[in-house]
Amino acid sequence: MSEDEEDMATCGACQTNVPANSTSCPSCGVSFSGIVEEDLGECGACGALVPLDSKTCSQCGVLFVHDDVVQVLSDWMEETGLDVPTLFGRLDTDNSGSIDTDELREGLIALRIAALPPVEVERLIAEIDQDQNGTIEIAELQNILGQGSMAFSENVLESVMKKSGIDDRDAFVAFATSYDENENKYLDRAELKKAAEAFVNREDVEVEPMEREMPEEEAEEEEAEEEEAEEEDEDDAFASALA
Repeated sequence: MSEDEEDMATCGACQTNVPANSTSCPSCGVSFSGIVEEDLGECGACGALVPLDSKTCSQCGVLFVHDDVVQVLSDWMEETGLDVPTLFGRLDTDNSGSIDTDELREGLIALRIAALPPVEVERLIAEIDQDQNGTIEIAELQNILGQGSMAFSENVLESVMKKSGIDDRDAFVAFATSYDENENKYLDRAELKKAAEAFVNREDVEVEPMEREMPEEEAEEEEAEEEEAEEEDEDDAFASALA
C-alpha cells in the first residue's frame, strides 16, 4: 500500500466504503468511530446502529432490555405529570381494556422509552401480568408503577436476594419498603441492593440490663432486711430441730 492510500472501512448501515478514521458516513450520515469490529443492530426507536449486546441506545437512550423499563417509565410519568389511566389509554390502542404484547412494544417505542425485542416484551408482560392471562390490565399497571401498593421487579428482587444470600422473601420485602428513597412506591435495583446490604449486615442489638445504683441509705435498708430474713430462717430451723 502506497503512502497516498489510506485504510478503509465499510459503513454498517449502507455498505459504503469510507476512510477508517471517519466519524460519520458521508453517504447515509450514520455516526461511528473507526473500523466496526462488532455486530450491529438498528435501534427500533431512532434507527441508529448500535452493538447487538447493548442495553440502551447511545443515540436516543431507549432501553433494549426490560429490567429497568418500569423504573424509567415511572420516572418519565413523574416528569410529565401523566397518570396511569392516561398512560394506559395511550397504550391500549384498540380500547379493549387490556394491553397486549404488540401494543406494549409499539407504545414504548412511540414514547421513546424502550425498543424491546419480542422476547423482552414477553418478559415485561409476565412481570406485570399478575393474573397471568397474557395481557396487562389497568390495575396491574397501577400496581407495578407504584400508584397502588409498593412495587418492584420480581426478576430484580430475585437477583438481588440470590446475590446477597437472602432466603426469606417476605421478611426482606417488608424490610426493604423503608428504602424507597425517592418515595415513588417502586423499589428499583439500587434501592433493593441497599436494602439487601442492610438486611444482611443488620445485628440484633441486645440491650444489657443495667444495674440500678441505689442510694447508700436504700442499700443499707435492703441489706438489713436480708440479714433479718436470714435470722428468721435460722430461728425457724432451730425450733424445728428442738421439736
